[in-house]
Amino acid sequence: MSLLSKRDLSNLQEITKGYSSEKKYKIVGDQAYFLKISPLSFAERKRLEMKYLRDLSTTSLKQAQLLEVAFQEDKMLSLYNWIDGKDFRDLATTLSAQELYAYGIQAGSYLRDIHSLPIDEKPLNWEEHYRAKINRKIAAFSEVHTLYPDGSLFIDFIENHSYLLQHRPQSLCHGDYHVGNLMIEHPSNELVVIDFGSLEIGDPYEEFNRMIWNAQLSEEFATGLIHGYFKEKQIPEKFWGLMALYMATDVIGSIPWAIPFGEQQVQTMIERAEAVLDWYQKFEQRIPSFYKGEASRF
Repeated sequence: MSLLSKRDLSNLQEITKGYSSEKKYKIVGDQAYFLKISPLSFAERKRLEMKYLRDLSTTSLKQAQLLEVAFQEDKMLSLYNWIDGKDFRDLATTLSAQELYAYGIQAGSYLRDIHSLPIDEKPLNWEEHYRAKINRKIAAFSEVHTLYPDGSLFIDFIENHSYLLQHRPQSLCHGDYHVGNLMIEHPSNELVVIDFGSLEIGDPYEEFNRMIWNAQLSEEFATGLIHGYFKEKQIPEKFWGLMALYMATDVIGSIPWAIPFGEQQVQTMIERAEAVLDWYQKFEQRIPSFYKGEASRF
């Protein structure tokens, strides 16, 4: 008998954080579990999760274990062990700069583990694939550009730097790697990565498009993530240009995306855009100001 069939699914506590169309619940009982209910349109992502999550458990990365997946007529049910802990964002204000940096180092190391996992998926034509994504996002933004006139600065930067997409390596990617998908486990205080529902194959540097959320929360954490990813070694020159390109593309797409969620969410995305312009001095600066430099500073 499967674990899902033995669980009492009538005693559920809904988890409402996030914007995904997936439904998430805590199964309450003598032993707690995490249940995710996904539309069948997520089947390819679930295939990658089922294929690679077990392999990731052999790395240093700490994660919730996928215990079972059940396919029904119109949805998928995924059962995970329950992580007893706190949202990283909720605890960040209680941490020192040194602690935030150390957690950033750990997060960067985890991300490198994900990207280092051997894969056998057929690679995409990355330049073609991502240029198509850029075009869709710019087209959507052009319909609402009056909401944020400075969007033209992002579009100019994207169009002038899209050549960086040529000949990019590809790896397994988390797909939504940022502080909102990190927890601190209790009582170990270990960093845990959650929500592998966006797993995909792509340029590993695209994961850094979410650095906006990280740096807005803590510049020390964001710096540590970069150091941990590159093992505190020399950072490749191309990384800085690609991170800026992917962040700029994310900004342009985020404003039309936010409209259905209301004016407050649109304003949040505009504030993110303003932060990016400030970090890069309207893209006159190669390295963002949130990056605090060498590890010796910490």
